[in-house]
Amino acid sequence: MHDAVPAIQQDPALSESQQTERIHNLFAGARQRALSREPDHTRHPTRRFSGKGVSKCCENYARNCWLKTACCDKYYPCRRCFDEDEDHEIDRHAAELVASIACGDQDKPVADNCRSCGVVFQTRRRTSGTWCQVGRYFCGACKFFDDSKGKEVYHSHRCGICRVGMGLGVDQHHCNGCGNCFPIDTRDLHPCRERSLDAKCPICTHYPSQCCQDY
Repeated sequence: MHDAVPAIQQDPALSESQQTERIHNLFAGARQRALSREPDHTRHPTRRFSGKGVSKCCENYARNCWLKTACCDKYYPCRRCFDEDEDHEIDRHAAELVASIACGDQDKPVADNCRSCGVVFQTRRRTSGTWCQVGRYFCGACKFFDDSKGKEVYHSHRCGICRVGMGLGVDQHHCNGCGNCFPIDTRDLHPCRERSLDAKCPICTHYPSQCCQDY
């Protein structure tokens, strides 16, 4: 998408009206594909919790549990996997149950460890004969688990979600105008449009502040 638009604009064989029409059709096609997407349960056959020993989640996050969705009672490795497969978005805050990939027990309360086997729901390593929790991040508000190496995560009470960074007032700043968090050194530099992140993108249909698409 991001390469197609400049290519159209730079095509000398097209008039201005033809360029406008092609760009419009390009965006309209992308939007239609997003809106008409049907649930695809065959793209990722491993995204079905089969009990103890199931795959350690997905490419998005490192964790030792799967999350049960409140909307349709299905287990998924993470919200991104759910949104890719289903025809509706997950309510991350409504999830109350998880399943441990260590013991296979399901319908356990959301917590930073399994109430049955005690395994921490992030990766652990053995150090000097004892189990040590490493890189552990758990947010009870967002029902979010992550053990990605080299990534700091904090919960932004202003945004209401977890974000990458060390925290508000540390290396991040929340703009009350557009309603998003930015690196603190750009607080006076970013082009602010009031509440611009509250509306979904007309192309990918995701909220810009939470979108994982690369256009």
